[in-house]
Amino acid sequence: HPHTDVIKVDQFKTAVLSNRRVYLGNVRHNGELYSDRMLKSSVGQYDKFPESVTNIDVITHDGDDIVLLMEHADRILQFKNNTLYIINVAGQFEFLEAQYKHKGLSNPGAACKTDYGIAWANTFGCYLYDGEKVTDLLESKGINRLNKSDWKTFIGTDNHHRVGFNPF
Repeated sequence: HPHTDVIKVDQFKTAVLSNRRVYLGNVRHNGELYSDRMLKSSVGQYDKFPESVTNIDVITHDGDDIVLLMEHADRILQFKNNTLYIINVAGQFEFLEAQYKHKGLSNPGAACKTDYGIAWANTFGCYLYDGEKVTDLLESKGINRLNKSDWKTFIGTDNHHRVGFNPF
């Protein structure tokens, strides 16, 4: 990148490392807040975000902020408040692979990495992304294992729910 590139990031709310790059989400860059933007570093330069390489705008101005970025199988899961975007980062260029409405997160503690993929919960259900598909863990063969209203009562509306993984 040219030596004149601005490479300063003022702040960010979430970050993930994938394919020798750092991806930042919900950023303040050059004094402006971009709550629905991702920035990416140059390859192997994890602390530099030059303007010539950096912006990744999946869906902008949708009123939905990026809450969490997670990595699994050359994919970045971009969790916004209401929607999950799966971004393929395997090649030279990133592209949107899938979009899941109502699969977003209210807080970053509501998702975790497991031996099976990425698991998370929100007021609509509990899910697992295994690198190929998103599975609703509250359903079996298209039938709800738990009443949706019971789930909403269990998880609550205060956004303090958490998801964890214990391999033992």
